[in-house]
Amino acid sequence: MSNSDLYDQDFVLWTETTCQQLKTRNFDELDIDNLIEEIASLGGTGILPVVVKVELASCQWL
Repeated sequence: MSNSDLYDQDFVLWTETTCQQLKTRNFDELDIDNLIEEIASLGGTGILPVVVKVELASCQWL
């Protein structure tokens, strides 16, 4: 299953996979289009600090 398919089918697993790929600097495997979309959507929300903390915490659990 490709990362973009994973994004559509299991968002939580997609975020965990993307986080691991970033941590290991596995940039060739990143789902760049959806990652850009997610980052861009966070910029316009008031919950950005909360989301960032949750994402960072989930990355630390891996």
